[in-house]
Amino acid sequence: MLELDVLRTAPGVHPFTVHDWHRMGELGLIDPDARLELISGMVLEMAAMGPPHAVAVARLSRTLGRAVRDSAVVWIQAPVQLDDHSEVVPDLALLRPPITAYDGRLPVAGDVLVVVEVADSTLSFDLGGKLAAYASAGVGEYWVEDVRGSRVVVCADPRGRAYRARRDAQRGDVIVPRSLAQCRVAVADLLPPPA
Repeated sequence: MLELDVLRTAPGVHPFTVHDWHRMGELGLIDPDARLELISGMVLEMAAMGPPHAVAVARLSRTLGRAVRDSAVVWIQAPVQLDDHSEVVPDLALLRPPITAYDGRLPVAGDVLVVVEVADSTLSFDLGGKLAAYASAGVGEYWVEDVRGSRVVVCADPRGRAYRARRDAQRGDVIVPRSLAQCRVAVADLLPPPA
């Protein structure tokens, strides 16, 4: 698969802006039920969500909601604007409180404390193009729950299109988000029970 930025800069390609994206929605050019994201000016269809993915998102929501309490806003499968050419829909994001800060506007990259994607069938993209988009936008911490691999990949310290720190957290490990030191998340609480 070609890198999104290579496609975006190809001759004759017009990368959409977030403004264009919203305008297309207002004009009815985008099916409101379609699962789409705008990344680097390209409209990408999100993978269909099967039961393992849906249950993983529910576990994330329950576990992180309990862990952060009022320290963060739990933002579930809702848009986040990363920059002028990217508006993503992460499975879950922890945002700076209060929730009233988002009345009338979408959160932007600077509002995000931690962003989490669930990878059931999309692991290579979540650890490739999606990771690059979050790192480029300066999102401080990015987790990928690898459903099939029974792990959570924890990335922090963005530099350019990558993260300088990465660890694979396994069942039995505890994750402490860098910006929420009071929050302790048991990896076992995020993963499906062992078979």
